[in-house]
Amino acid sequence: MMQTIPVTWMQMVITLLVIFLVAIKMPEVVHARDSVDIVNQLDSTFTLHCRSRDNDLIQHDITAGEDFAFSFNENIWGTTEFWCNFWWGNKSQEFTVWKGSDIRGTHKQICAQCMYYVRPDGFYVGQRNGPPPTFMDPWLT
Repeated sequence: MMQTIPVTWMQMVITLLVIFLVAIKMPEVVHARDSVDIVNQLDSTFTLHCRSRDNDLIQHDITAGEDFAFSFNENIWGTTEFWCNFWWGNKSQEFTVWKGSDIRGTHKQICAQCMYYVRPDGFYVGQRNGPPPTFMDPWLT
């Protein structure tokens, strides 16, 4: 004779919550990793330093025509965010280059595979294999 184990109300709620979270995040788990690619379209080198709350990608000098790329998986809570500082001569800028989805799956970022172009007049952003990039921010002095 098989004996049943009583399931408490709290265990059932926790189980349903885990199933719900997995279900809403499943499309993001099976798609390609999120990525950011920053392309130097200046005629000289600039410096950048990108990081998130959990990852420091250290400072890099990006020479003319080169790029800096990184990819990652968004965390299950949808709170992954990366921001970068940029320096070029006496100019600088800082902004968020990627911000994840919220718990409902509403994407806060304009792209999942973001392309940033660093140019003399400022920064342009677009989606990999998407329409032409659009102007985003100027350099600050």
